[in-house]
Amino acid sequence: MTNTGRTRCARNVTAARDQGVGLGFFVANSIYWQIRFEPSLLDGTANRTIVGYKENWQNDPDAQNPATYYLVTTRWRDPHVTLLPEPGGRIDRSDVQRA
Repeated sequence: MTNTGRTRCARNVTAARDQGVGLGFFVANSIYWQIRFEPSLLDGTANRTIVGYKENWQNDPDAQNPATYYLVTTRWRDPHVTLLPEPGGRIDRSDVQRA
């Protein structure tokens, strides 16, 4: 998935929430961590391996180059992520709307 795809996904979730759609995430960390997909190590098939350095994002090879910061696997709210929170808010639990 490209950075555009990840950003589009997060924006779609936010837009649905803003339109009053009830959202439920029934897995742990479903939109807390930014991950990326890479080719399979076995046969090279595109987008078959999930990569996530999480708290160790400094070890992510893409964290060494500003041109690839958008690929760094870390929390959405951390500095290397290109999706910014809404003005005056955060994109994690503080902006959850209760029905």
